[in-house]
Amino acid sequence: MLKKIFIVIVLGLGAGAGYVGWRYPSVIRDIVKGPANTVSVRAEGPNMALTDVASFRQDTADWAADTLGDTSDTLEDYGCTVTSVANAISNVTGTPVSPKQLNDKLGQVGGYTGRGWLIWGKVAEATDGAVKITVHDEPTHEGIAACMTGGGYPVVKIKLGGVIPHWVLLVGRKDGEYIMRDPLVGVPDDPAIPVSVRGKTIYSLRCLSKALG
Repeated sequence: MLKKIFIVIVLGLGAGAGYVGWRYPSVIRDIVKGPANTVSVRAEGPNMALTDVASFRQDTADWAADTLGDTSDTLEDYGCTVTSVANAISNVTGTPVSPKQLNDKLGQVGGYTGRGWLIWGKVAEATDGAVKITVHDEPTHEGIAACMTGGGYPVVKIKLGGVIPHWVLLVGRKDGEYIMRDPLVGVPDDPAIPVSVRGKTIYSLRCLSKALG
C-alpha cells in the first residue's frame, strides 16, 4: 500500500516530505503526531476464531488496475481498506463480494473523497443496507472484543515499518495476539497470521457487522 509514500519516506523526510504533506496531509499528521490513543496487537483473553472464508488480495490481476473514485490511485497500490472491507462483508453476509464489486458500488454511491479515501458512512449504502459500520474514535481492546463477540469484524489500521498506514481485517485472537487477513499477504488457502508480523500497534478501529433486519 501507498507505494508513492513509501518511496518518499525511504528517500528521507526532507524535500520529499513537502509532496507527501500536500498530497496526504493525514499521513504526515499520523507520522508526526499520531492518534491520542493506540493499543498493542497483543491482547489477553481466550483463543477465538471468527468465520474466515474470504481472503481477497488488493493486487489480484482482475482488479489491481481499477482506480478509486475519481483518482488515478489503484486498488493494487491503495486498496488495502476496500479489500479488507470486502473480506469483512463477505464473511458477515456469507456472500462473496470482491474488492472490484465493492469498489464499483462505492463509486456509484459517492463512497470516496476527492483524494480517493473511503467514506466509511457509505459502506452500508454500497451494500444495499446489508451491513453497518461502527466508527470508533479510538481503538481499544474492549471495542475490538465487543465487535468480535457481537458477530462483527474489526477492520483496523496498523503501520508497516511503523510508518506506512495499512488497513487489515482481524479474524480472531490466538495465543494472546490478534490474527488477521492482510490484503497483501498470502493466498486463499493460507491460515490467518499474527498482526505482529506486519505491525506492533493498532491505530484505528472500525467494526463491520450485519445490519439488523
